[in-house]
Amino acid sequence: MAAVEAGQVTRDILLKPYCSPSSPPHVLHNAEFRLTPFDIANYNCRVPILYAFRPPMPDNAALREGLTRALAYFPHLIGRFHSEQYGYPKVVQNDAGIRLKEAIAPSTLEEHLPFDPSASFLTLHPHPAEGVEVLLQVQLTRFYCGGLTLGLTSHHRIGDGSSICHFLFTWAKLVQGRDVGTLPFFGWSSFDHLRAEFRPKSGATRSRGNCLNRPLHFSLL
Repeated sequence: MAAVEAGQVTRDILLKPYCSPSSPPHVLHNAEFRLTPFDIANYNCRVPILYAFRPPMPDNAALREGLTRALAYFPHLIGRFHSEQYGYPKVVQNDAGIRLKEAIAPSTLEEHLPFDPSASFLTLHPHPAEGVEVLLQVQLTRFYCGGLTLGLTSHHRIGDGSSICHFLFTWAKLVQGRDVGTLPFFGWSSFDHLRAEFRPKSGATRSRGNCLNRPLHFSLL
């Protein structure tokens, strides 16, 4: 028997960050940042992650509110990629939003076995050729036992494993009513990665030139 492809989708929206008179947009709202050489050398793809939680879990309204508040601290996740005049990629932090889906798993698993909780989530993991502009997509799948799966897919060039974990921890703290702690740093484009962290192979005599037009050789100094 084939696995069930999806549960019942109850919400599919473009989620914007939390904003109020006492909580204005991020100071970097509408700012533009060029990607660093490390970003450009990284994989041009989206990375899927799936977490499963036992009950009890906060309801979707609490998770959704915490998510909107967390996004206010991570404006690059709700921005969009654009290109400069000469085609160099940049992130515009325009609060365009992320995609959020909420779903309910089948009520009786015995009637739908084998059930794959990741099946519907994988529809959020697009192929690069699809041209999806949203940089972060999240799906909450609720089970009748009270459990929950959290699936997300984010573009690797705007968040590595460490930074996405930082975002998820911030989201969890806000749902729990705790202080967010350390905030993300957004001065990455001001650091001279090319001079400090890229150099030719040992013994090479030619100039480095533009590292984006030739094979890259990493050296962490």
